[in-house]
Amino acid sequence: MAVKTPSLPSLAVVNDAKVVDFLRAEHAVKSWIEQSLKIKLGEDLPSALKNGIILCYLMEEIEPQSIPRIQEKTDQVFKLKENISFFLGALSDYGVPRHKWFQVNDLFEAENIAKVIDCLSNLATIATEKGFHTKYKVDNQLKVTLPTGAALVLLKKSLATIKDTSSGPQRSRVGAVVLRTKLALLSGGTDLSKFEKGFSKFQALYRGYKARLAYKNRVRDIAFRERVAKEILSTEESYVKSLGLCINFYLLPMQDGNNLTKGKPLLTKDQVRSIFSDIQIIHSFNENLLKDLQNRISGTNWFINQKLGDRFLQVVGFLKVYANFVLNFNNSMAMLEEIKKKEKVLNFLNAVKVLPEVSGLDLPSFLIMPVQRVPRYNLLLEQLLKRTWHDHPDYKDLDDALKKVREVAVHLNEKKRDAEAIAKVYEVHSYLTGKFDPLFAPNRKVLREGAFNDIKSNETLYVYLFNDILVFGKTSEKLKGPITSTNSTPTRLKAKYKATLPLKEINVVEEGDCITVMKHTGRESTKELVLQPLNPDEKPEWLADMNKIISELNKKAEGSQTQATKKVEEESAEQILLTRKKQMQTMRVGKEGSPSTSNQSSPSGSTSSTPTVSSPLSISASASLTTSPTKAATTDRLSSSYPTASSPPIINSNNNNNNNNNNSNSNDTYPTPTNAEECAKTLKKLEESKSAIILQLKDIEAKISVKPSKGSDHSNLVRLRDEMQVELSDVTKKIDEFSALKFNEPPSEKPAYGVTLKSAPSSRFKEIPKQKEEIPESLLMLQKIKEKRASQNVAPANPSKTTPPTSTPATNSPQVSTPASTTPTTTTPSTSSPNGSATNSPSTASPATEDKEEKKRSKSFLSFLKK
Repeated sequence: MAVKTPSLPSLAVVNDAKVVDFLRAEHAVKSWIEQSLKIKLGEDLPSALKNGIILCYLMEEIEPQSIPRIQEKTDQVFKLKENISFFLGALSDYGVPRHKWFQVNDLFEAENIAKVIDCLSNLATIATEKGFHTKYKVDNQLKVTLPTGAALVLLKKSLATIKDTSSGPQRSRVGAVVLRTKLALLSGGTDLSKFEKGFSKFQALYRGYKARLAYKNRVRDIAFRERVAKEILSTEESYVKSLGLCINFYLLPMQDGNNLTKGKPLLTKDQVRSIFSDIQIIHSFNENLLKDLQNRISGTNWFINQKLGDRFLQVVGFLKVYANFVLNFNNSMAMLEEIKKKEKVLNFLNAVKVLPEVSGLDLPSFLIMPVQRVPRYNLLLEQLLKRTWHDHPDYKDLDDALKKVREVAVHLNEKKRDAEAIAKVYEVHSYLTGKFDPLFAPNRKVLREGAFNDIKSNETLYVYLFNDILVFGKTSEKLKGPITSTNSTPTRLKAKYKATLPLKEINVVEEGDCITVMKHTGRESTKELVLQPLNPDEKPEWLADMNKIISELNKKAEGSQTQATKKVEEESAEQILLTRKKQMQTMRVGKEGSPSTSNQSSPSGSTSSTPTVSSPLSISASASLTTSPTKAATTDRLSSSYPTASSPPIINSNNNNNNNNNNSNSNDTYPTPTNAEECAKTLKKLEESKSAIILQLKDIEAKISVKPSKGSDHSNLVRLRDEMQVELSDVTKKIDEFSALKFNEPPSEKPAYGVTLKSAPSSRFKEIPKQKEEIPESLLMLQKIKEKRASQNVAPANPSKTTPPTSTPATNSPQVSTPASTTPTTTTPSTSSPNGSATNSPSTASPATEDKEEKKRSKSFLSFLKK
């Protein structure tokens, strides 16, 4: 088999047309670079690009921060070649195909300028496709002059080495055996052992190439780490300096006075606190951080294995001090706008702004800096970690620090959104007049608001869409004054509160140019409102938002119900199994003769010690109480038709009397419980109410702390806080009162197997209807178990010592009889008496057989209840 050798570049495939296209592309590349960097290049483009400086600036213009460093003021060859190497590395990140790259010496030694121009042309095309501001376009009508002689031949040779397409997809690696087999087939049976030295040399060359490539990437990463570290230091220096200027030129003069304020303070302490928040604490913290960063980065302190992650891990917890500043930022801007109405304050701010020390920055420009700083830390640490290799000493600390800084940034964003949401709800609350429940609730947000005509009542309504309710207010010109929002909300009149509709109870339907609100009442739906938006263009958005929220609420309710049902079923199955196991253990103890006994008179007047036991029927009933609602019918029938072993718990009369005298108003909402189970449920509801009130109080306290101390808004918040504190006090008292209740329960009797049931008074039985009622399968199965147990016990040999069975008092109503059982007697092993008689002990089944039977009965009983 003949082997095809790769063809060498041939000048025959490069005609004059290709040379003309290349010259036009060279002219277009030159023009594109000049327009991008706004510079003028000489006639000799390769000479201008030789040191790689222009190429690095070009790449920085296309993709910022893609070049780690640029070596400019140097004549050292290796530093100039480093510029070209960094440019080629940036091409890889930008997405230029590898087969379009050139080698460093192709440009620096001018070995293949055609390949350099082809690479730059490809870069310009990709940058134009990605939206770069300077477009690349080749003029196909441009007249060019062809070179002649040796110059033309050299150019054609360079063009012949350019690949139009890549060599195809990368093939997967194969093992040495497979490779040898393929080569043997391709060589036609030639002995390949004599070529092994050549193969080894080729492998060594390839490994050397990969090692050099890895070395170049490592050098690039080292340079990037140094660049990011110095950027962290420079931005921190600028940040700390700016905070110092804000404190010295704005905060202190407005608080204490200076020559610009004629020695008099312009603001009160509360106003200063509202505008500047914790800026002095933040400045002090960042000053300490800056000193540590300078000791590690500045000058010769920086080296390859220098660490920064451990320092950020130490201070990341303190970054949460920014939370108060971020939450207060909107109120700070509002207060700043308010104090600007004073002429003295406005003149002072304008005078400070023009000072050369502050570089023309006004107060809001300084106050926004702490808000932007934590996200900037996140970005810088992310860039530093990206250029840190896995075995670097700083990698783990950097990774942990980045995760925690990211958590702080997310926390600040969430807090800011929550504060804005609370402020918006408070804003809507202030627009409404009349009597209505407070609109404040955890996680409640205002999504949309607008004016509508109510077709049914022919009124103009202002509608507020929250994420869980829909609030309506009737607008009126008689109400006092328009309220202008401090945010982007338009000016509007106050509205008189009309109604609130929970979104989970309504549906919205589009009818012509109106939105019909349907309210669910049981199985029926009624038209509640027919709303016609004053701005018809808003109708599709209102419909989409309302339907989306209603759908989400319904899905959430269905999911919660499904999870609750599943949890109840799981808990019921586990509870049944645990109850059955306890019963089996108790029954086994009763079999051995250890249950509690009670004296009972025999017909002859003698007393016998007879253990009492709960009826198997009552055991089944108590077990089924923990099952799912589908077992309710069986449970009711069992509990109403058969006697139980113990009566329900009774509340102490003294406690009950005392409770009735306290807090009559609270008793209307939470009546005094009559048993322990009811008390536990009531306490759970009270604890949930207490948690909700505490959460709302925290939100209101936060709002009071950032609002001005004067005005109707502040007084409304204070009034609302006082009311909720009273409510919290009432709920807490009720919890203490119910927790102190004590309930008296009769002592429970331990059940036992194989003993006569204790007679129960006839009053414990309820009459069964004359119509024959079908006995449940569970009862029949339990009766069979009882009969089988009774048959296993052998009567004692001496009839005189046998305990007579207890008789059930006769009643007029028919009753379901329980199987009789004999009382077990504990005897010693058989021994000879003086008269020669023997005493025999009753025969019993082996423990292993009993355990197997108990497990079978437990499994069948549990499977029946689950069905």
